[in-house]
This record gives sequence, structure tokens and C-alpha cells, in this order.
Amino acid sequence: MAYAKSVMTKNPFLLGSGESIIDAVEIYNLRNFTTAPVVTPLGEVLGQLTDMDLLKALVHHKNQGIKYSKVIHAKEYFDPIFYVNEDDHLKEVIRVMTRSSTHRVLVHNKNSKIVGIISPKDILHKLHQPDSSEESIFEELQNLYKENETLKEKLFEMSNYLRTYDSVFQSGLYMLHSVDKSGKIILANDKLHETLGYEPGELLGKTIFDIYPTTVHREAAAGLKKVMADGRHNLTYSSMVKKDGHVIRVDLASASLRDENGNFLGTFTISRQYGSDAMLRSLHGVFEDSSKEGGSGGR
Repeated sequence: MAYAKSVMTKNPFLLGSGESIIDAVEIYNLRNFTTAPVVTPLGEVLGQLTDMDLLKALVHHKNQGIKYSKVIHAKEYFDPIFYVNEDDHLKEVIRVMTRSSTHRVLVHNKNSKIVGIISPKDILHKLHQPDSSEESIFEELQNLYKENETLKEKLFEMSNYLRTYDSVFQSGLYMLHSVDKSGKIILANDKLHETLGYEPGELLGKTIFDIYPTTVHREAAAGLKKVMADGRHNLTYSSMVKKDGHVIRVDLASASLRDENGNFLGTFTISRQYGSDAMLRSLHGVFEDSSKEGGSGGR
């Protein structure tokens, strides 16, 4: 049976974090490297640096006018390291390798010392001379292929959901937000941020007490409890406070979001800004003609 230690390239080259980027380029060219682990003088492995990331670092530092930048200064470009043990079966090596963005894994011995590196070429070299004992490796590759195909299908579905989310939630005409059971805002669309004067994403982590004036804090807390208990809160009129302290009038309705077991996940609230005149008219059942210029329209 094949193990990591039987296919690895022993004593891999480790790129020192103190090397200059220019020297690193020369090393990659001379040794024909596509990636190399980066280590500190104390032997701490910081990550992997691919030839493409090395190119990015070189261009970035040249554009900045930095002449003597070191590899450590390109840390933002490092890829994470994935490890296997030298006694791991080749099937496990392949499984770990598929999770690595560089498709390379470092090999540890039982003393946690780096003793080798494995690339796809090492696997291919081993599989170029298959025997009956390696049939399970091919089966593992087939299983990984099937898993990847399933994952791609799920990602495709997710991308469709995200497009729907962007068109319905983020780019909607109404203010939308969601809070958890403590009242913390976990979702807020662009319209809410824009209306209340916040930068995109700035509302996340704030609470209902940040977007409702103190005069309606008790009402907001009661509304949250009602949604959690009854699953919905009917259309009501209230106020919201902008970042600059200015209070605006709104109408809003809420419903609860729950998982498949019925556990409360959060609220889903839709709201819109109302002028005081429009609110008075709607309270009396009089709606402005939407065909007129500037009309607020009926619901």
C-alpha cells in the first residue's frame, strides 16, 4: 500500500521569510518552482507562496517604489498550508490535497518535523505504475470527483439564491432588515442604510434601539416579542431615527424566520418612509392618486 512517505519529495526547499523578493524570483526561476513553503528563521511555517503570488508581490512593491522588500512583506499573498503525516495512506493525502488552494501538502513525521512535500505530479508518478493494491486509490479519486460535481451543483444553486437575494433584498425599493432574539441587526439592505444615512454594512451589529428613537423603544421591544411568539406583527406606524439624529416616520410589518424545526432565527421586517401628510391621509383611508406627479401611491 502507498503512504505519504513513499511518494513525497524529501527535504523540500523552504523559502526564508527574510529573503528579498528579488532573490526569491531568482530562486523560483533557477529551481523551476511553482510554489514554496515560507518559514521564519525559527522554523515557523507561515504559509505557501506561489509563483503567481510572488509576481503580484513584485509588481505591488515596484509600484510602491520599494526596492528592498522581503518575502515577509508579502505575507498578505501567502496561501495556507495543509499537512499530512508521513504514515497517512495515499487516499488521505489526495483528500487533503483537494482542499489546498495550491494542491500541495507538507509532510510531517511523528516529531512534527517537515520531512517532505507532495504535489499532484508526485501522485501522478505513483499512479503511472498502478498495481492491484492501488485500485482503492482510483476509487477514491472517483469518489472525490463525484463529491466535487455535487459541490459544484450546490454552488450553482447557491449562486442563483444569491442573485435572487441581491435583486429582491439588497436592491429592493423598500427598507428591509432582520434582527435576532436580542434585537441585534443581522441583515439590513442598501435601502435602509441609505435612508438612515449609514454606510453600507454599518448597521450590522447595531440593535433596534439604534434605529428607533427612545420614544418607541418600549414599542419596538414589545413588537419583537410579539413576532417571536405569534410569528408576525401586522402593519403598524412608527418612527426611525437616522444616524444624524433626525427622526422619520415609517410604516412597517414583520414576520419571523424559523428553521426546519421551528426554532426562531430572526425577524424579517419591511418598512418604508412616510411623510406626515401621507400618514394622516392613510390613517383616514384617503390615498393620494399615484398617477399624480409626486404621489406616494396606494398599497
